[in-house]
Amino acid sequence: MQLTQARLPRVAIGAAVVGHGLALAGFIQPWIVGQFGVRDRLSGLDLARLAGELLTDGLAGEIFALQISRLVLLLVPLAAVNALALLAATRIGVLSHHTAHRVAVLLAIPIALVAVASLLLVLVSTGDDSVLNRPDFGLVIVIAGAALALGSAALTRNHLTS
Repeated sequence: MQLTQARLPRVAIGAAVVGHGLALAGFIQPWIVGQFGVRDRLSGLDLARLAGELLTDGLAGEIFALQISRLVLLLVPLAAVNALALLAATRIGVLSHHTAHRVAVLLAIPIALVAVASLLLVLVSTGDDSVLNRPDFGLVIVIAGAALALGSAALTRNHLTS
């Protein structure tokens, strides 16, 4: 029993690392499928780069066309990289495991909110007369990564109550 309790924080930190890694990897993968000139897929990075410029069709297009969208979309990689840096700092002993993990879980919240809001916008905006056809796997990877990072908090909570 003692060995299992000692491993639980490491498993929680590992889950947070994998979750934030998935969110970062998913950001550069395709998020939406549609007709965008010569391209038929846009990644989260593409959406952040093009926010306020090209995509203006449908509800998602109107939201992504706002200049603030660029900053909101960039929350995903910024939060993921910061969380990974904090979790790496625990390996070299700069931060305590508990503090770094807690902040990493908190940084997963904006990632989840941005990804879920983007998914809902794309789903609402798909249709016959829209340039958007469907969400792509990158958006799902970001959501899964954020869920894994958020879920890692349950492992720590179980450890503290044992």
